[in-house]
Amino acid sequence: MSIQRKARKLISFMVNSIASFLRGAIGPRSYVQTEKRLVCYRISDRGIERLHPIETPEGPINDLSNDLLQPPGPVRVSGQVFRVEEPGIYRWHCLPNLSEQRLVGPEKDVEDLLSYIGCLWMYGGDTLRTRISDPREMLKTEVFMGTCGFIALTAQSVLTSLGFKVRLVAGVTLERWDGMDDGHTLLEVFTESSGWVAYDPSHSSLFRGSTKGRDLRSIIGSSDFSFETLRGNTGRGLYRKNGYDFGFWMDERILSRDRLTHWYRRTLQVPLVESAGVFFYPLDSVSSKDRERLEQIHYKGIPRFEFDRKFYSG
Repeated sequence: MSIQRKARKLISFMVNSIASFLRGAIGPRSYVQTEKRLVCYRISDRGIERLHPIETPEGPINDLSNDLLQPPGPVRVSGQVFRVEEPGIYRWHCLPNLSEQRLVGPEKDVEDLLSYIGCLWMYGGDTLRTRISDPREMLKTEVFMGTCGFIALTAQSVLTSLGFKVRLVAGVTLERWDGMDDGHTLLEVFTESSGWVAYDPSHSSLFRGSTKGRDLRSIIGSSDFSFETLRGNTGRGLYRKNGYDFGFWMDERILSRDRLTHWYRRTLQVPLVESAGVFFYPLDSVSSKDRERLEQIHYKGIPRFEFDRKFYSG
């Protein structure tokens, strides 16, 4: 038999085998048998751990909470009981019918919590998708995908409900505005050891700061700031606005730490701190021309000493 005929027969066999698989003639039965079991795992500062059902649970057994936050204790899910004691993100799935997610806390140290809380969301968004009123409701059954503002607000809600002191902050660029990439919303989280620390939930970046400090005010304009990339969904989800896919724009900084650092330097040039629904910035950080465009989007400038006293005095 010629090489050409052997090649044609081999290709024909492969095509028919793939077609049979897709039609369900082979494969799917064993696939369903394997995947229809309930799986539970926990995400924590130590990584990911598979959990197995408890054969003889002691004490009262809880159902899954109606909120994202789950009280510690044995939990019954789909007729099986799991030990849910240690802080972390707990997930249950049974393909293709069940997916549940709950957060057990609080951690004693907020930085331990930040080391994995980014697994709850993913940077992205789609203006064509119907908005939901409460991202925390979505988080009970799926990873929340949103733009920086939605992710920061969601992270603030979760961290605050666990008893941590958190506030919205943002940065805007002093370079030419194009309406697409002019600023970024993130958080400051208060720690006992370092005071206010900048944390970017969109990219799971915890700022290690500069010689001046770890808050956003100290990082902006610093030549030696650094950040740690924490565990989380650091890739990107779908990001589409008015039908345009922003994936290429996002990938450059997601795939390169150097480009992300450069993007932070370009985007975070004026510090903004939110209080009572208003973002404040120090007047001496911008020119009079830049003040006009900041005021057009309702940011409020105050003297530097007042800004420092209001937000960083202790």
